[in-house]
Amino acid sequence: MLCLATNACGVRSVPRDTFESGIWTALWDAARHSSWVGMTAWDLVQPAFIFMVGLALPYSLAARTARGDSRSNQVWHAFRRALVLVLLGVFLASNGSARTEFVFDNVLAQIGLAYPVVFAALLLPWRWQVVLVATVLLATFGAFAAYPVPVDGAAEAPLEGFFAHWNPHSNAAAAFDRVFLNLFPRAEPLAETEGGYQTLSFVPSIANMFAGVWVAAWLRQARASGVPAARGLVVAGLVVVALGVAVSFACPVVKRVWTPSFALLSSGVTVLVFAVFYWLIDVRGVDVLASAFVDMGVNSLAVYLLIELARPWIEASVFTHVAWWFMPVRILPAVASCVAGAALWGLARWMRKNKVFLRI
Repeated sequence: MLCLATNACGVRSVPRDTFESGIWTALWDAARHSSWVGMTAWDLVQPAFIFMVGLALPYSLAARTARGDSRSNQVWHAFRRALVLVLLGVFLASNGSARTEFVFDNVLAQIGLAYPVVFAALLLPWRWQVVLVATVLLATFGAFAAYPVPVDGAAEAPLEGFFAHWNPHSNAAAAFDRVFLNLFPRAEPLAETEGGYQTLSFVPSIANMFAGVWVAAWLRQARASGVPAARGLVVAGLVVVALGVAVSFACPVVKRVWTPSFALLSSGVTVLVFAVFYWLIDVRGVDVLASAFVDMGVNSLAVYLLIELARPWIEASVFTHVAWWFMPVRILPAVASCVAGAALWGLARWMRKNKVFLRI
């Protein structure tokens, strides 16, 4: 629940300098996105969502096939699901705005853009899927590397030398958005996206979704053959992490433009975390947390929407009526986030028990 301590209004109200040192500073940094280069714990949330979509996709497709759904119906369902996710992403991006904000860089929109590509590629043998992912990552690297670095330097340029090709607002993806996003109605022409997040990040995130697809395939094969699945997942995760580290010498690890090194590193770490929980719950039978995960997982879309829409209000209420009176300032964000997390989990549990599900 502490991971919900992100950029909500409660956290914004407490500057980082308030924290003295040690664990509170570390938690503060882990629960925020990296400023540009690097990878924090919070940076792994979106890759985990994308991974889980890929993980569920083969099971969903198999279930629909078993029910007798035709290929055309499956394609239509995939297209409709992708479209709804993109529209929900635009809806969330417009929350609090005076007009529709046509941006496509949040989690739901990115999943919606990547989903049809991965769905179509499921028809390919896995070797060709690997070739597709490698091509996507190499093409992403090539597009950024080929885009010229501004001669006078960017106003916000944390990277130098060859890595300057991945600086905020002066990269290939930013150039694309200055054209693409201005095709939509806007109050004024868009020059820069907020925070340097870009639409084309969905392209390399295809690798993260395929990581989930391949893990699902491995689990199904391992169960059929009796091979220890967790061991294979750990090996695969370590290999992908090592590959990501190697690629980071060619391009920086930047979540906001989803560099190939970030795609690989986040995929590897996600697989390793999944392997740990798979071993604890499925292999060892330690199911203490399983129920809580199921409560959130069966309504993941509803929970995500509530996190984006309701969490800031819950945290602000905690600050207003409770926390300022009883808690030291340095732990206020953590307390508010835990309360918000517990409230949202309680709602998710109620929805599950009463069979209320939000599905598309």
